[in-house]
Amino acid sequence: MLIVGNDVTDDPALNRILTAPNKRCFLLFPGPDAVDLSEISAVPSPSEFESQAKTDVFIILDATWTMAKKMLRLSANLQALPQVMFRPPHPSRFIIREQPGLICFSTIETIHHIIEKRGSPAAGHHHRLLQIFDNMVKKQIDYELAKRASVDSADA
Repeated sequence: MLIVGNDVTDDPALNRILTAPNKRCFLLFPGPDAVDLSEISAVPSPSEFESQAKTDVFIILDATWTMAKKMLRLSANLQALPQVMFRPPHPSRFIIREQPGLICFSTIETIHHIIEKRGSPAAGHHHRLLQIFDNMVKKQIDYELAKRASVDSADA
């Protein structure tokens, strides 16, 4: 689901998910209180008092770091969620844009990592995400190189 906005406190679709009894929600956001993703146990099977198993839901803020911090600061419902984070096993592949640190991934890389580490039913198909991502990065690099070559040949 995609939700657009700075303050999502009153977003009805998001709040339905956050309050659903069959969901266990987390905010993927590094911070001093964030728990490493690897430390979150799998959702236990339903007990005799629960009618259905819970599904883990990870809320990911797809924005610049500055905007993501603003969204969190403005959104009371996001502030109430347990925060999780992970340390990427390698630098980001998003080399066309400077990351604020070596421990920062793009949104697509983050989604791929969570699917891979959590053993999601989509795990068999998620590698296509990185292929598409790599193709996008390559096209942008090729475009910039062609643009520079064009400027250089016009200056000659």
